[in-house]
Amino acid sequence: MFHLFDDVYLDLDAAFTSLKYDSIAISNRWANIDFFDPTFKTIKTYTSFEQFVSSALNGRRQDFWAHIFAKKLPNTRLVIYVDPELYVTLQVEYWKGIFKNPTPESLYKLHKLHIQDCWFKAFLYDENAHAQGRAAYRSLEIMPEHTFTNLYASTPINPFLQGLSKSHVSFEYQLSNYLHDQQSPLAATVLDKIKTFTWTNWVQELEVLKADLINAGVDINKVLPDQHQIDISSPDALYTSISQNDFVNWIVDPNIHYSNPSYVENSYDKEIFKHLYTQFYTVWSPEGKGVVAEDMTQLIDMIYNHQYAELLQRDIDRGFGCVYGAGRYRLRMNQSFLSWVYSVKRSGDTSELAAFELA
Repeated sequence: MFHLFDDVYLDLDAAFTSLKYDSIAISNRWANIDFFDPTFKTIKTYTSFEQFVSSALNGRRQDFWAHIFAKKLPNTRLVIYVDPELYVTLQVEYWKGIFKNPTPESLYKLHKLHIQDCWFKAFLYDENAHAQGRAAYRSLEIMPEHTFTNLYASTPINPFLQGLSKSHVSFEYQLSNYLHDQQSPLAATVLDKIKTFTWTNWVQELEVLKADLINAGVDINKVLPDQHQIDISSPDALYTSISQNDFVNWIVDPNIHYSNPSYVENSYDKEIFKHLYTQFYTVWSPEGKGVVAEDMTQLIDMIYNHQYAELLQRDIDRGFGCVYGAGRYRLRMNQSFLSWVYSVKRSGDTSELAAFELA
């Protein structure tokens, strides 16, 4: 998916294989299937972009972006499915509208990075369960530069996109803007998103820790403090023992979920998790041999102290990808672009990022 703004996305028509989201399909591939599905997701189809403009926009092509921005309903995702040619055309129009000083060269770089990102994502089977969707991503081609330049030249700047608050656009562009100029008007937006990503990622990390503790079974005492050891004499009573133990009863707390990260912060002492990670690495790496892990104690302290700018810099300094574009967010961002943005920031000269300053 190509993230446009908020919960509005663009995708290839061949990827339209489920009724998971509110959808607009602009393609003759999916003609004549207008209906409400059993989960009450709205599905609208148009055989061509011209038909969509005529029917939905009263012939006003320039209103496309304002229309889909306003059409998105609260707490749902809207996906617009189009054929590959229209997909690139709309991307160029989108990029040309949201950036302050776009050039054919800067947008061609974005185009190439995006196509490459799609090729990689075609191999994320868990997220792309349908073969035709994966095949569509793999079959995308990088447009010849002269063709792209001609498309750029013929694409007008859309006033709605240019005037739109850039707090609505995808995170990778906001982050690039911020890393070029940390006094950017979008600084607060970026740090607030990093807060969201940090806490949802943390809860997901706790899911991994939870699974490791469950897998430990009767070995769980190896990572517990002396005062919190549990009775393992009856393995069939392990669930009850864990449920009644103040140090690990969070494992069976049904309220822990990435959609409500503040619950974890408010309900459980961070020292619990710091101890568990330290002990896990000790068990896995006896006498300092074997597993070498990052300092989770420092990371947990930074998370709970809400040091989001410092967490961002820490992630950049790690020198290995962008954690904020990984995990459950990986299909919403251009990870190839993010990794390049990070590399530019590490170089100490962010002048290349000026080309992606938001309007």
